[in-house]
Amino acid sequence: MKNDLLADRTEDINKMYGLVIEEGSEIIKGIKLINDLGDLKGYTNIGYADSYFEYWLLDPGISSKRLTAALIARTSKKKIKNILVVGCGRGGELILLNQLTGANITGIDISDDNLEYAKNLIKENEKEDHIKVFKAYAEELPFPSESFSCVYSCEAAFHFNDKLSFINEAYRVLKKQGSFIVGDITTKKELSELQHNILQDYKNMLCANTFFTKEDYIHAVKEIFGKQPRIMDITDKNIKHLARGSSHLLKIFDIIGKLPAFENLIKTHMKTKGMSIDVFLDNINITRLSYEHSVVEYIMIDCVK
Repeated sequence: MKNDLLADRTEDINKMYGLVIEEGSEIIKGIKLINDLGDLKGYTNIGYADSYFEYWLLDPGISSKRLTAALIARTSKKKIKNILVVGCGRGGELILLNQLTGANITGIDISDDNLEYAKNLIKENEKEDHIKVFKAYAEELPFPSESFSCVYSCEAAFHFNDKLSFINEAYRVLKKQGSFIVGDITTKKELSELQHNILQDYKNMLCANTFFTKEDYIHAVKEIFGKQPRIMDITDKNIKHLARGSSHLLKIFDIIGKLPAFENLIKTHMKTKGMSIDVFLDNINITRLSYEHSVVEYIMIDCVK
């Protein structure tokens, strides 16, 4: 059965983001296309859902694609000519952004494996004329000044060595009136020893470099763009659901994980994924603790040049 949760969300999106997105615009046409996009191919983001049920029990591709839709809906323009995606990963988001906006997309990443996968995905979807990917660093964007209508990054900035340089470079390559849009995991300004230890485990799990606080982002963007950015905390739309699901998974493993047949099945599956069952369970527990102890948050932030 076709999932039509996102079929008519214009009014909701306008209320949620304080934007006026007209019916019939490219963004709204694209959001309605989400229902027809099948799997999570090339996707790695944490997702966005109004409820725990929607996050875990419906098509898992929906929540991931909704996060992309929610982020790009924050653009200042109804029509976007071109978008630079910084930290494009395996390319699924590039395909969707093109479908959502009709814009030409340029993606950069530093992983050769990600770029190779993305190129194959772009070719498979016959998008070579509209989507290009390059190997490049966020802190040294290899593009002329004022090249893009939008600079977009989702769940990549915590990997960057220098987020201030990234924001500076984003500002440089943006055209006037262009939008800077980021979805990122952040932490709190002051942490207890327990919270700090959990954060360190969380960073190791994600291979993260540094986490900004919300205040760090606001200060940095305001300094570079010369104006106050918009910011929205959506922790309750993703990290909360992920943590609750992690708690349930841990309980399930505690009850039936000791059964020999189940344990052998999981171990075989984990080996095919390149991860041991112990590491898998540790990651689930770290995810749970990071939310329960208020260590991490998830924000969307944007600013217009």
